[in-house]
Amino acid sequence: VMLRPERVSLQPATPDAAGLTGTVREMVFRGPATRIEVVTAGGTPIVAHLTDGRSVGDLRPGDSTTIE
Repeated sequence: VMLRPERVSLQPATPDAAGLTGTVREMVFRGPATRIEVVTAGGTPIVAHLTDGRSVGDLRPGDSTTIE
C-alpha cells in the first residue's frame, strides 16, 4: 500500500480511534514542512509531511498517534 506523505493526517491516539495507530519515531522540521515518521504496531514505517500550517499539536517522539 502506498500513502502520499502530504495526505497523511496524525492525531493523538484515543481508545475509540478509527484507523491505524502507531508510535511517533522521528520528527524533522524542514522550513515550511515537518516530516514525521510513525511506526505501526506491526513495525511498518509510515511517513507524514505536514505543510501549509497543519499542526503537529502536542505530538512528540514516543507518543501514540492515530494515522488517518
